Amino acid sequence: MVINSGYSLAGNKMTSTMGLTTINRCIHMISRFIIYNNLNTKLDDFIFYEYSIKTTHWGNIINGIAFINTKNGKFLYSMGSQAKYSCTLS
Repeated sequence: MVINSGYSLAGNKMTSTMGLTTINRCIHMISRFIIYNNLNTKLDDFIFYEYSIKTTHWGNIINGIAFINTKNGKFLYSMGSQAKYSCTLS
């Protein structure tokens, strides 16, 4: 194991790089969910919600991201390989 989670050639912590990859995957899942389920909402109605971001001594560990609809209070979120739109986060 590398000490302190390792660093990239750019000097960034590897946990940051892995976190950006996770965010990219979650946004991709959310985008596919919006396209395939034809949500009748405006993207301006959504604001970022810190869903599953944990701060550790290695950096931020990101498991999933979410947006909340300011009009109806529903969450649009992705964790793992699926996205959901519901009143609660699971």
